[in-house]
Amino acid sequence: MSVVEAYGGGFGMEPGLIERELEAAGVTAVSDKPRMEAATPEQVKAAMAVVREKTLAIILLSGANRGRYQEITNNLANVFTLGEDKYPTSIKAVMTLLNKYVMKTSSTPRPSPSDEKEEMAFMEQGQQEKAATKKKAHKKRKKAAEKKAKDAEKRKIGTATSAASRDTTRTSAQTSPTPTTSVSSATRTSLTRRMTRTRWASTSSTSTTSTTTRATRAVTAA
Repeated sequence: MSVVEAYGGGFGMEPGLIERELEAAGVTAVSDKPRMEAATPEQVKAAMAVVREKTLAIILLSGANRGRYQEITNNLANVFTLGEDKYPTSIKAVMTLLNKYVMKTSSTPRPSPSDEKEEMAFMEQGQQEKAATKKKAHKKRKKAAEKKAKDAEKRKIGTATSAASRDTTRTSAQTSPTPTTSVSSATRTSLTRRMTRTRWASTSSTSTTSTTTRATRAVTAA
């Protein structure tokens, strides 16, 4: 309220409401002029003060807690509809009404113990079902994560095994000695003897052939 008035606003500045208060105060209009022009400055100021107070009272009543004071506002509206204005006309009157008005006892029947019990059981069942669904989803996610980890471990082991196998094959190929023929000493001795006999037989054959050739030539010459 003070903020509105500090910025040039005001409550109770409505000409129609001021005219009504001037009429209630007995101010009469002169010819075709409104009562605000016919009234004295003091009368206009007093009427504006009344309008301001009524406006603030209605604002305060309208802003009251509806959950607590709805019955009051409903009753005032119903009475006004029947032609009787019981609305408070000042801030003090509104505060008195809100503080001293006796509320009617609620006619809504209180739920029986059995109904409350059933409602609590229903709520507990819903909470249990929600918890079970949440637990099931958690287990499913955990199982999927474990399977994923196992698959990753298997792939890792397979890759390491393949790499180790390739390294072993490469190392074996690089370090394997060239195969050589192993010949025992007895075999070498036997082969030497055979080669010696063959060489001797060849020499003997050549000598015999040369002797025969020379004999043939001698006979021919004679």
